[in-house]
Amino acid sequence: MQRHIIGVILLLAIMQSATVVSSQTVVVTDQASDTTGDASAVLHLKSETKGFLPPRMTGEQREAIVTPAEGLLVYQTDGTEGIYYFKDGAWALLSTSTSDSSAAPVIKTESDTLDKTETVVFARNNINITLPAITTADNGLAITIKNIGTYTDLVTVMPGNGAQIDSGTSAPLPRWFATTMVAHEGNWYYKQRTMFPVNTMQVSWHSPWQTIDQALAFLNMHMWGPTVIKLESGTFTVSETQFVNLPYPLTIEGSSYGTTTIAAASGLANSPMFSCETECYFKMLMFDGSTLANYGNNTNEDAIHLTGSEEYYEIKDCNIDNFNKAIAIQDNVELWLFDVDIINAIGTGVEVAAGSASGVFFKVSEVDFLSCNRGIDLLSGTNARVSIINCGFYNGDSTDIGINYTPATFTTIDAVAIIGNTWNHIGEFMDGFDFSRSDGRDKEIEITGNIGEESRNPHCEIGVLNNTSTVSISPTWVKANWNSSNQTTNTGKFTVSGNRITYQPSNARDFIMWISGNIITVNGSNRPINFCVVRNGNSNIRYGETSVKTTSAGQPFQWSTVAYVPSVQPGDYFEVWTSLGASGQEDVIVQDLNWVAGSQ
Repeated sequence: MQRHIIGVILLLAIMQSATVVSSQTVVVTDQASDTTGDASAVLHLKSETKGFLPPRMTGEQREAIVTPAEGLLVYQTDGTEGIYYFKDGAWALLSTSTSDSSAAPVIKTESDTLDKTETVVFARNNINITLPAITTADNGLAITIKNIGTYTDLVTVMPGNGAQIDSGTSAPLPRWFATTMVAHEGNWYYKQRTMFPVNTMQVSWHSPWQTIDQALAFLNMHMWGPTVIKLESGTFTVSETQFVNLPYPLTIEGSSYGTTTIAAASGLANSPMFSCETECYFKMLMFDGSTLANYGNNTNEDAIHLTGSEEYYEIKDCNIDNFNKAIAIQDNVELWLFDVDIINAIGTGVEVAAGSASGVFFKVSEVDFLSCNRGIDLLSGTNARVSIINCGFYNGDSTDIGINYTPATFTTIDAVAIIGNTWNHIGEFMDGFDFSRSDGRDKEIEITGNIGEESRNPHCEIGVLNNTSTVSISPTWVKANWNSSNQTTNTGKFTVSGNRITYQPSNARDFIMWISGNIITVNGSNRPINFCVVRNGNSNIRYGETSVKTTSAGQPFQWSTVAYVPSVQPGDYFEVWTSLGASGQEDVIVQDLNWVAGSQ
């Protein structure tokens, strides 16, 4: 009965307000003794036991209101419940518990789907957190999620129910990362975004990963593509071997050249600092083995082991100091080493020890080897390709060797180029090479333009002194003859057998040949004698053809010629041939001959 009375009173008051002056206040009260209204209000509701209840409806019903007035209030009973008001052409949530700063966080340790009341979430472990399903009725709902786990934990936020987060389908959160997402028109949007840059990991005291091993441990569990581990300036210690065996290429780099050091620490004895089985790049780093007493004196106390078959590696802009071996190639890898200083390698700067593996590809340029027992040691491998260009070998004492080659185990060379390097004339520059061998063992090794070492271009020299062997000549060209016991030779990458030189290497070259000697006719006088160089026994292919005329028999007459021989191919051979420049026949002796062939 009382409700009806109040309703009548309210109705009468509203009707009456249409005729009263604007200063009047309509008072609705359930207390007969308290009827005075506030002069600033057109309607004043008073009660000490009851509240104001606006219209109640669903979100769908609210959206169906035709042309709502600015400031219109309703209470939504489903979805994100609360008082909504219409402003600037859209509905907005006036009040909800999600905006209450006192909302208590919930803890999630297993994958779960949130409900709409879980608006502050602390999560740990490797789990998925799925956001609640939303509609337009949930516009403004905000949810904050933070990873409070360890450096290997990854919390992945999923939008769920076909929704998106800023047009994406997930948000990865490593340790200490957090994000706040707001619902709008059925999707989620970042309000506060401190998202993990998936392909770059900053390692520093204030990041989720404070050491190199923490970053690698995370990548061993979570890696989406090629990744950069970026170390801030300072020193990072390594107390056990860091193994790199990942599904995608990894780059480990410092913040700038000379500012980031990776130092050996207790526990690393008898072990390498890094062992890389998969593709890896090191850039702008200082590797320091001197920080651990006596480190580097023993086998395996090395900076970097490269162990991945047919994997690609790069080391650039680095300094590697005080290790047994700075870099050890242990399989048929491909390594590009550029602009690096390798200092105080007690064993070797770079050791190529691929065993029987075939196809090592080692490229090094602009690298200085300072006080290394061996700068580069070509120890073992087959079908190798090696390029050593513009490097400096600064040996520390007389037992040091810049480039050491072990042909017994470093075999079947595909191509080796050692070009434009320098040496400080202490110890030895290069050791183990032999280009005079008739089997052509080292024929594919190019050594050119190195300061402190003669160039090893293909060349050949034959000297014949006091030859007495004769050859019968006619107008038809024949091979000259001399006694090998009267012959001396000096050769590189040519096989010499009497009056024949055979080119060994696989790459073609042009040659200039200088030939001079004496000729003696045995029987006749005034005989014109022709000379030339013949290629592959074909007298129709002649180079440097020249003639000399003897005036009397038994007397030596000097002759000489220069032959330019283009595009000499592997296996091509050359001989000195002669003929009689007139009809008839003559016996001649080719005496005191000098034959020099040099490549261009």
